[in-house]
Amino acid sequence: MMSGFIQNGSFMGAIVLLQQMQAEEFNFVPEIWRSLLDAYANLGALKLGKVVHGYLIKNLFNGPIQNSVHLETSILNMYLRGGSMSSAKRCFDIITN
Repeated sequence: MMSGFIQNGSFMGAIVLLQQMQAEEFNFVPEIWRSLLDAYANLGALKLGKVVHGYLIKNLFNGPIQNSVHLETSILNMYLRGGSMSSAKRCFDIITN
C-alpha cells in the first residue's frame, strides 16, 4: 500500500501510513523502509531521511538482510536527491565493497 502511495505521487500519504503502522507497532520489513526513503527523497526531506538511515544503521544493518542492495540504493538516492554528495559517495563506496 505504501509503494502505491509513492507511485501515485502521494508522498505525504505514505508517511501518514507509516505513522499509523508505527502506532500499531507494526514490524517493518526492508521494503517498507525503502518506500519511506523514496518518499523522503521525493519530498526533499533530507533531515528525515538521515534519521531513518541512522535508525537502520543501529537496528537493521547489524545482521544479514536479504536483498539489502535495494534498501542501500534507496539510501544513496535519498542523499543524491537531497544534494548531499559526500554522504552519497560514502554510501556508494559501502555498496560497492
